[in-house]
Amino acid sequence: MSQPGIDLLIFPKIGLLIFVSVFLLSLVWIYRRGSSKTYEETSNLPFEDDAGTP
Repeated sequence: MSQPGIDLLIFPKIGLLIFVSVFLLSLVWIYRRGSSKTYEETSNLPFEDDAGTP
């Protein structure tokens, strides 16, 4: 039923490779140097008074 040139078992391996790559890149992006200051500033945004209330 399958064509001789197509191996369908490669697609789960490619999907796993893409998932692990994106996961590892996101971890590197989150824990890079200087990111803690950015996340600390962002986490304090709801507590600022200059929210632009009319």
